[in-house]
Amino acid sequence: MFVRGIRDLQYEVGYETSAGAIIVAQERIRKERLLDGYDFNYVIDFDNCVEAEAVGLAVDMILNRGANIIIGPTCNDPAIATAVLASYYDTPVFAWGLTTSSDLANVARFPSTIILVPNWFHLSIAMLSTFRELGWKEFAFIYSSINDEGQCPFFKADLQDAVTELGNTVITTYTTELKDFTNATLQAALQEIDSRARIIVACVASGYGLSRKLMLAASDAGMTTEDYVWVFPSITALAYDDGTRQTDGTALNVWQSSPADGRDETAKQAFTRTLLFTEATAQGDDYDEFGKQVMSKMPLAPFYCTTCNNLTVSTGAGHLHDAFYIYAKALNKSLGQSEDALNNGTALLINAAGTYEGINGNITVASNGGVQPKFVLEALTQAYETGIFWQIELINGISPNITRIVPNTESIFAFYSQGVPDDQATCSLSGRNCAANIFVDYLGWFIVGIVAVLITICCAIFGVILALRARMDEKRRLNSMWRVPYLELTEVRNATSKADSQSQMSLQSDKSGSKSEWSNKLSMESKMSVKGNQVYFIYQKEPILGLPHDIVVRFDEEDAHEFRLMRSIEQDNLNRFIGLSIDGPKIYSLWRFCHRGSLTDVITRGSMPLDGFFIYSLIMDIVNGLYFIHNSFLKCHGQLTSRSCLLDDRWQLKISQYGLSSLRTNANVKREEMLWTAPEHLRDFSVIGSQAGDIYSMSIIASELVGKTSPWNLENRVETAEEVVHMVSKGLSPPMRPSLFPPDGVEISQSILLLIKDCWDEIPGKRPDINIVRTMMRNMHNGKQKNLMDHVLQTLEEHAESLEREVDSRTKELIDEKKKSDLLLYRMLPKQVADKLKLGQPIDPEGFESVTIFFSDVVGFTSIASRCTPLQVVNLLNGLYTIFDGIIEKHDAYKVETIGDGYLCVSGLPHRNGKRHIKEICDMSLELNSELRGFRVAHLPDVTVQIRVGVHTGPCVAGVVGLTMPRYCLFGDAVNTASRMESNGKAAMIHLSPEALAAVTNYGGYVTESRGEVIIKGKGVMETFWLLGRVGEVASTGRKAWATPPPKPMPGLSPPPAPQPQPQTDAAMYVDYLNSGR
Repeated sequence: MFVRGIRDLQYEVGYETSAGAIIVAQERIRKERLLDGYDFNYVIDFDNCVEAEAVGLAVDMILNRGANIIIGPTCNDPAIATAVLASYYDTPVFAWGLTTSSDLANVARFPSTIILVPNWFHLSIAMLSTFRELGWKEFAFIYSSINDEGQCPFFKADLQDAVTELGNTVITTYTTELKDFTNATLQAALQEIDSRARIIVACVASGYGLSRKLMLAASDAGMTTEDYVWVFPSITALAYDDGTRQTDGTALNVWQSSPADGRDETAKQAFTRTLLFTEATAQGDDYDEFGKQVMSKMPLAPFYCTTCNNLTVSTGAGHLHDAFYIYAKALNKSLGQSEDALNNGTALLINAAGTYEGINGNITVASNGGVQPKFVLEALTQAYETGIFWQIELINGISPNITRIVPNTESIFAFYSQGVPDDQATCSLSGRNCAANIFVDYLGWFIVGIVAVLITICCAIFGVILALRARMDEKRRLNSMWRVPYLELTEVRNATSKADSQSQMSLQSDKSGSKSEWSNKLSMESKMSVKGNQVYFIYQKEPILGLPHDIVVRFDEEDAHEFRLMRSIEQDNLNRFIGLSIDGPKIYSLWRFCHRGSLTDVITRGSMPLDGFFIYSLIMDIVNGLYFIHNSFLKCHGQLTSRSCLLDDRWQLKISQYGLSSLRTNANVKREEMLWTAPEHLRDFSVIGSQAGDIYSMSIIASELVGKTSPWNLENRVETAEEVVHMVSKGLSPPMRPSLFPPDGVEISQSILLLIKDCWDEIPGKRPDINIVRTMMRNMHNGKQKNLMDHVLQTLEEHAESLEREVDSRTKELIDEKKKSDLLLYRMLPKQVADKLKLGQPIDPEGFESVTIFFSDVVGFTSIASRCTPLQVVNLLNGLYTIFDGIIEKHDAYKVETIGDGYLCVSGLPHRNGKRHIKEICDMSLELNSELRGFRVAHLPDVTVQIRVGVHTGPCVAGVVGLTMPRYCLFGDAVNTASRMESNGKAAMIHLSPEALAAVTNYGGYVTESRGEVIIKGKGVMETFWLLGRVGEVASTGRKAWATPPPKPMPGLSPPPAPQPQPQTDAAMYVDYLNSGR
């Protein structure tokens, strides 16, 4: 009987990986001439470890198929049931595979059964004997019957029997069964075990990843440290093989998961805390060769397995081979004693006793049908390979004989730094191994003492609370001196706004929005250069400057003390520190606002002439400020720059951004801010600074004042700021320093220049301290007490006069430029329209009841242009339109636009002129024709330029369209009709529509004649007219001139057939362009 179709048993007792061992054994039997004259018939059935299935198959084999021997079943319950049945029929049963129950060793109950597999009792004896050898006296046992085919419950019973057999020298401290392998169940069981043992014996089914789940849970619970040893017993010699195979036939290690879950390495480390007890079986090349023989028989009779090619032999195949071979040996012996030996299972059991050479080594079969078992102790080596350290052979199935394959016991525990672990658990929740509880012994005294202590503690706590509360109140009061709530700050922004865009205006006017009182007062854009790292606030109705710090700092009491001292500083040349805002989106240090900005701003703008006295006064202010800093708790500034030197409205310099050591320590300093940093601090990357470093920084600022330049005069240097900083830090010889050349007209004392050079000496020790600098600066003043404010006022008066003269000059230039821009605008748009746009007024479309529209087009322009270069075409049109523009200026007409060689004018809009618009257009048209008679093309002197003119009178709408390059355009059918008059006209002729003729006749003074009826596109048949000239200038042709508008065509009159289409002129193209929805 075999197991088939159960994947996780396939490589232990599976049919496809084991059955071939029968044929290998048969060949050996034939080779040793055993049972000569007997043939073997095989009946193969599959019980699949199901008890009822096994019994039914056994009955069928014995009664219906004449079986002389049953090899199998391979699991405990089916084997026991089959053995009971076989004893009734005295049929020999050879149990193999997973038949590990000690119940099968009862020869009285099973007189015809031979078991070739060690049972759990044997393994328990071997394991407990090993525990005694290692000095372990107690352990916990955890097991599960899930997917184990009844193995672990049998092991539990046999383990308890073994404990009793050994006289309780090794005991079980805790036993628990795992009903499932959920994390909650595992953790609950492990918690119980942790309080009772450090040696844990675990019995779980192989091939399902259950041991891996258990060890991962142990790892999560902290039970895979060097204090713990996990022991996994197993009859089948799978070692650290999981018992499953991948699709390519390769084995998985017990710590591996398929598919991978990312925890293989954790499981691998957990299994370094494990020991394995398993049957000693054949290993290496011998078993591999046997396996190849077994698998080679599967495709042959009687198996004919076609799916066994890529499989490897099972661990139980050796037992199957040995079972059939021992049967043959025992039967051969029995046949010599009795003729009915084939059906005498009891006699066969007796004759099977002896020692045989099996696949797994020598096998000793006892008289009770059992074998003399051998087990091995295995563990992982440092190379994560299975190492066999001890072999335990049970003499007579009970007396252990331990062979140390590896003599050194500590080598078994390669992953334990202290060698063999202890089996005793430390003090735990259960109370085991804990010291005596004196609270129980002296409970009364402890109650009295505790009450007294509690009363004392309560009084002390109450006193501490009062003291802490008073201290916290004082701390809050002190902190309120420098801590500014962010919600009390009002950020000041420029309030410039733009007027709403007007409907179809082509220009937008900017209107100055209202500004708050302080926005106007600050005038940030005009009074100082706004830096990206400065924010301006209103706090308690006063403007202040906020500097953001993009760092996160936890201030301690030392920092708070520094801030309080800074808040109390009152010195003329130090800018007042307002406090810190630390509860907003950023940390802001807040300083008093100085209206004139920084020293950098004043120098850069050049808004104040810096003469010798002014420069001396500013340097003296810096010296006085540093003198106070160096003699106070601050000790030094550390980051003194011209940007941190601010000027108030009285031109007094005040040093800002001092102190705040905790913020400065963690801040990132940009390269451009290191231009003032002393070379020694550049080299050691110090951001705290020193007093000597402040002297150096002061000298760099003084050089800016003397030269009236930016720091290091970077705009006139080849080097960048980064390069300057790098060269200063290198300490060149001579050292790199700024130039000290005052501008022309500025007298600077040589003593000041020499003092500046002393202050930027490369060696810090050679620089004068602030006391010496202060004394020398005072001596340079020669006792004069001139007031800086008086000097500034005098200088400002002179500067104001200079500015007034400059303003007058600039105003004249502005007026001239305005006139030019107005002239250009008036040429682009009508004056009335342009004036409205300048005032920001909307330009609404305007309707005109009667205007006269003029269209012209150069006759044969395409032919002329083809004989010209593009530049010549431009020159031709420029000359032509210059004549046109000059004539238009003489008349009350407006030039709308030109399109190529087409020209569009109108009279009567945007300035209404009553009925005079027809006169203006007619006079202009006649003058144009007259002027063009003498016009010649410079490079084509033989070419005469002539134009076609179309004139129409009627209503239209005019307005500005577009925002980019706005145009003043005409809309209406009158524009279309005028275009048709031009396109249907003739060279050097002025073509009038009937409406234009009516206007001419009504105005009087012109000679016209009828052209006759003409088919006009979009109008049908229309009688049109020629304008010949003014009365008295031309002779009448004798044709009738219309004095009143001609009659309209009769309704329903069908026009004659349309003439052939004519080329579209520029005027027609313009009209089509407008009608398309421009």
